[in-house]
Amino acid sequence: HSVTPTPSFPSSPSTFNPSFTIDPSMLGSEFTPICTPAPMFNDLVDPRGDTVLTRFKVPNGFERVSAEEGSFGQYLRNLALAPDGEALHFFDGKLSDNPAHAAILKRDLPKRYEQCADTVIGIYANYLYDNNLYDKLCFTFNNGFECDFKHFTQGYRPNADATKWITSSDFCTGYDKRVFDVFLDYVYLYANTASLFENELEKADPDSPKIGDVLIVPGFPGHVIMICDVIKNSSTGEIRFMTLQGSMPAVQPHIMLNALEPEMSPWQNTRYEYGGFLSATGWLCPKENIMRFKNI
Repeated sequence: HSVTPTPSFPSSPSTFNPSFTIDPSMLGSEFTPICTPAPMFNDLVDPRGDTVLTRFKVPNGFERVSAEEGSFGQYLRNLALAPDGEALHFFDGKLSDNPAHAAILKRDLPKRYEQCADTVIGIYANYLYDNNLYDKLCFTFNNGFECDFKHFTQGYRPNADATKWITSSDFCTGYDKRVFDVFLDYVYLYANTASLFENELEKADPDSPKIGDVLIVPGFPGHVIMICDVIKNSSTGEIRFMTLQGSMPAVQPHIMLNALEPEMSPWQNTRYEYGGFLSATGWLCPKENIMRFKNI
């Protein structure tokens, strides 16, 4: 394999240049297939499985780390997946031209503005909503405005500039799903990787990642992905993780491949040979930018 220079990262993650990518030709000639079906993939895929937990087996010597009942980790492991081998689509129904995925989350096509940060925010917010953790449903917009679900339940909405709350008899109230969906639409429109990084996250240990941690390069645009499962080898202590992402243009949320280690895909390693996490499509996130939601 060709040797790729390790990029130097600035002291402040906020100023990291997200444009650095690895030329796929430098990753070697044997790529992980760009998508399933399983017979073309590896023996870690069970095509009968319909969740993260049941679709992907663990490599020999590894075990899944424990996840408490009702935890965010358990929620992520039980995310429903589309049938094995399904193609990846953009928001408008067109096929993705860069489908480096191992599986697709089973859900409706995203809206035009549901991109990478929205995928991560949406999964986390749905976990909170599904578990009646309404008081934790609050996200800060890019302009600093704090948008909490409680205001929506009481008939308030941000104004057009997202600087103050307004109310109207036309606004639906209560805790039902339609109110929650309106709340998420506002968050998707006014939050992004920069606001997520600055307000909602705290540092995590890159050598001991947890389910639900995120890898983020904030910016305009930036990018963020989420760890949706973690395994550990009890003999060697090695830790591996699985990641999911959305992207820009808006694409179906999907489980990401490990292009450097086809036999281990989709389990990623924690060696960070390039100074950070390198995705199958050449996106690089410095290891210092592995973060965790503050309210987990």
